[in-house]
Amino acid sequence: MIKNIIKLKNVGLFRHGCPNGAVAFSQTTGIYAENARGKSTFVTILRACHMSDVTRMIARRTIDVTDEPEVELLLDNNAMLKYENGAWSGNVPDISVFDSEFVEKNVYSGFSVRTEQRQQLLEFALGDTIVPLKKRVDELSREIQEHTTNIRESEELLRGFAAPLNLQKFFDLDPIVNANALITERQKRITAASNAQQLIKRSDPKTIKLIDFNLGPIFEVLSRYLPDIEDTAEAIVRAHLDKQNSDGFEDWISQGQVFLQTLECPFCGQSVIDLDLITAYRSHFNKAYRDLKDEIAILEKKIMSSLADSVADSAVAMAKTNAARIEAWKDQLEIDPPKLDGDALKEILVGARGVLIPLAQRKYVE
Repeated sequence: MIKNIIKLKNVGLFRHGCPNGAVAFSQTTGIYAENARGKSTFVTILRACHMSDVTRMIARRTIDVTDEPEVELLLDNNAMLKYENGAWSGNVPDISVFDSEFVEKNVYSGFSVRTEQRQQLLEFALGDTIVPLKKRVDELSREIQEHTTNIRESEELLRGFAAPLNLQKFFDLDPIVNANALITERQKRITAASNAQQLIKRSDPKTIKLIDFNLGPIFEVLSRYLPDIEDTAEAIVRAHLDKQNSDGFEDWISQGQVFLQTLECPFCGQSVIDLDLITAYRSHFNKAYRDLKDEIAILEKKIMSSLADSVADSAVAMAKTNAARIEAWKDQLEIDPPKLDGDALKEILVGARGVLIPLAQRKYVE
């Protein structure tokens, strides 16, 4: 209950609403005045203080003044309720206002009774106990409206994906577990088809040539023996060669056989008739022997070239080229390039050369 109006300034017609001091209210107080004397303004102030409404106070500010509205009310518990500097302060009193605004909102206006008016009147009749339920009903109504809107928007969106099926048939379709993977794969195909010319220009990996080295012919040459060389002649020549013990001496004798066209030695001019060593030379260094020596010499070169480190280097270089080409296809194919261990390959080649070359060299000096 309001006991006194202490201050009422700059609100509507109330430039100074209490010129003679505070106005006291009793249990029942009646206010009578002619029209346009401020009765509705005073009712608006009471409604505004009950609702802590600032907007109503601003709307009712006295015209042609720059000062803000000010209101001070003394309540029955001696508490002060103030409006100043654009804000209410103090305990809000329990005030019910039945004015034209109440009738407009809750009862009747114009030529019809609107639904919202009936609803407001019902809430007023039920009292404060209905307020929490009303708020809950409003919340649920908003949620229902939001869900309805979401459903409608979702259906509109799904219709674009469902066509030419209707929504129900679309919903009845069996789910695809790996849909994302399938979509990605189809998109890759579409992209590949649109970029066909660029894909055609991409290089394919090439087959790395294997080390083509057949041991069969190697061991065939190493195991060859000339049966037409007499054992005696072989012994005589071998004994003579062992006495010289000079590198290349055997080749020098072998090559010199082509110059022995007469019965005299082309080197010293002495006769070579009936010399056992010369006869042994002719048996030992015959054409088959020379051919075998040539094959053994070629054999060593073949081993060196076929099992050279450069063979491994070429294979490793081709493997790197293939890896780069495979990497260029990663956007279309999920494949990892094979790895080639160049160091291990070279180690194998070195080991093979270390076995075969000494065998060829030993065969050459036999």
